[in-house]
Amino acid sequence: EQIASIDPETDTLLLHAPPKQGSNGFDTIVVLAKENSSNEAVLEIKVKPLRVDSKQINCTDYVQDMCFWNASKYRIYENQPVAMIGTFGPTLYTDICPNFHVTDYKLLNGKCTEYFHVADGSLFANPFLDRDASGPAPAGPGPRVSVQVQCIVWEEMTGTQYAPINTLQVDVLDQDDNPPMAQGNASIAITLREFTTGDKLVDDNNLILKDADAETSNRYTVRILGDSHDALNITYNTLPIEAFDGGVPYTAIFTRISAKTTLLPKSPYRVTLQVKDETLLPGHGQDTVSSNRFNLLNKQQL
Repeated sequence: EQIASIDPETDTLLLHAPPKQGSNGFDTIVVLAKENSSNEAVLEIKVKPLRVDSKQINCTDYVQDMCFWNASKYRIYENQPVAMIGTFGPTLYTDICPNFHVTDYKLLNGKCTEYFHVADGSLFANPFLDRDASGPAPAGPGPRVSVQVQCIVWEEMTGTQYAPINTLQVDVLDQDDNPPMAQGNASIAITLREFTTGDKLVDDNNLILKDADAETSNRYTVRILGDSHDALNITYNTLPIEAFDGGVPYTAIFTRISAKTTLLPKSPYRVTLQVKDETLLPGHGQDTVSSNRFNLLNKQQL
């Protein structure tokens, strides 16, 4: 039995009958929207029937539900033009409680008005949010924002106004829009002790790069330039770094240079560490950074 459908004229989701409760007490309705063959969005609505003791409900008990979803997740990618993030609540109560009218929504925390606005009962993002900075505007707002919203409900029969408030969490999703950055000294001279094949030659603290994007947004290629004798091996790994005191999480790139031989082919042996961000979006800087130049010297030649 079909419990829901979409009105093709208005794109409104219609509920035809109370859903059969699943094992967790509610049923889930999933709506898939496609713009073309590649872009799609999914809306998931969990519906839970509530038992009432009389034929009519006391609508004043459901003012909060008229305004806001019981639970919601709001997400939007950074760097987008003005876009709707989502509605604040269902329109179902216009039929159940016809004398109650949601007339307005307002954003209460001032900072959020720099990044979001309200229109037609929905939350919209202002253009080009930045996940990788916490502000002040126009930079920011960072990866997660708490948005305090006030809803105004007018009861037609008594003229009473209600003004429930809810705090919504908005996740700003990351894109690869920052190139990696070198840390520390650009040129380093290192005198090597005796080593054998596979030994680490350069201290890890000299081989760390930073990327302001999330770890999951990037794909890198790491090379050693100038290793004409194929004497060195390069490996790397990435680690998400949680920031404190209002900072934004970022990615650290840890590289490791080890020996393929037991002696450098010449001394000094000059090489450069190069990291390329393979997935950096166009228009967001150079995708390749030649971060550190190393002069490696055999100990016995000093």
